[in-house]
Amino acid sequence: MSSQPESVYTVEAIALNQLFWKAAKPNIPAFLPTTLWVEAFLEPLAGIFYVISALPAIRKEGLWFFKFESGMIRPNTCILIPIFVLLYIICSLSSLICLLIDLDSTSIISARTVFLSLISYPILLCTGWTKIWNVLRAIPLTKYGLATMRQTNGDSSVKFFTPRTINLLSGFFYSFPLIFGSVPIGMITNEVSKINQTITEYKHGYANIISGQLDNESIASLNTIAVKQLMYMTHHSDKVILLARVIAFGYFFNGLLLQLVMSFGYYRILKAVGYQIDTFHNVLEQQPTTTFGDETPKYKSESTPASINVNSTSSGSTRTQAKRLHGRWITIHLPTWLPSLRPDPDFLGKPELTSTNTHHHTRDSQKWESLNQEMIHSQYKSLKRYKVNLIWQAFCNALILISFLGLNVTVFSNLLQVPLHHSLSDLIWFTITWASWSWVLTVGLPFGIVACVVAFSPPITALRENEERVEGYDD
Repeated sequence: MSSQPESVYTVEAIALNQLFWKAAKPNIPAFLPTTLWVEAFLEPLAGIFYVISALPAIRKEGLWFFKFESGMIRPNTCILIPIFVLLYIICSLSSLICLLIDLDSTSIISARTVFLSLISYPILLCTGWTKIWNVLRAIPLTKYGLATMRQTNGDSSVKFFTPRTINLLSGFFYSFPLIFGSVPIGMITNEVSKINQTITEYKHGYANIISGQLDNESIASLNTIAVKQLMYMTHHSDKVILLARVIAFGYFFNGLLLQLVMSFGYYRILKAVGYQIDTFHNVLEQQPTTTFGDETPKYKSESTPASINVNSTSSGSTRTQAKRLHGRWITIHLPTWLPSLRPDPDFLGKPELTSTNTHHHTRDSQKWESLNQEMIHSQYKSLKRYKVNLIWQAFCNALILISFLGLNVTVFSNLLQVPLHHSLSDLIWFTITWASWSWVLTVGLPFGIVACVVAFSPPITALRENEERVEGYDD
């Protein structure tokens, strides 16, 4: 009679243990540890590029963060973006390492992992606004204002947005992620800490049960406590999910506003650049071609590929020639849609005088016309490259924002159906992995490399600053 009750209570304890760990322990895919290690390697690598990109700006302008300029609070983006990136990497990398440690344990994901991952999101949003601020201050007042748009010091008084408007936007987008997220992040960390404490107490009680040294009454009492602990853990897990959904909804709203503001800025800039490209293209079509001797103008030879005599080919090789033409078209046109890492130092600048231009038999009017054509064509090509770079920049920025918005939608709409189909730990490792990969593959490594290259490239000369252009023609 005494062994039967003991067996029943033990079976109850085992069943409760299975329910407990089903609600607490994450379902870890086999590839997750490898993925986390790769992310832990790539994030610091991206940080190195950003730090290197800040060195020329520090040497040139010194170490400052904000400056009051023409009524506008101007952030030093060359310094602030690398600093925000470093802060993000510190938090994200620490959360990745802590997550790897948690995966080797038998408990729920720790509170430190949750806290480090959550505080990386406000930093990410502040980084995004700092990048978008650069876009807003570059918006020209009209589509004719490309020269003003290209100013790098940002002190022009002719802006699409007033300084007051940009200052208010900066105040909102810098403060909202921190103020809105601070209290829920603290509450989530506290709730996860309570859950971990409950798990520790339960593990101690269950270890006593399976030791075989307790009587039936003690096992029954521990089973009753285990039920209460399971209910307590479920209650606090629901609170964590609710708070996470609140944070996700607020950050979704923040990210959506950033996406709208950024899209408007890039649209206005691309519209101005497109107008300038059309203007130069029309001028090139209207102007007569000027040649000197037997030499063909450079812009003609560059824009017109060598023709292929298709008529001379036999009918049997028509398909071969078509494939060659298609391949040649890809070779010619595909590079024009790839980004250029180095800016063109001759953008809107003075073209070099060739021997043809300086020939002593050439009249002054012909020299001026030829140089003018070469300059216009050089500007036309540079503007097209600049437009392609803008499109790629907008694409990468939009990609990280869309990924961030998708992550928040997943959380606040509870697409993972926590805790019905997945545990709270599953939600945590899923969001950490998603955020890390999204950052590394968009603004992390790609923008880090670009920022490093641009920082050590020669500056661009604006058209209205290049005064020696006319002087060179008058000599």
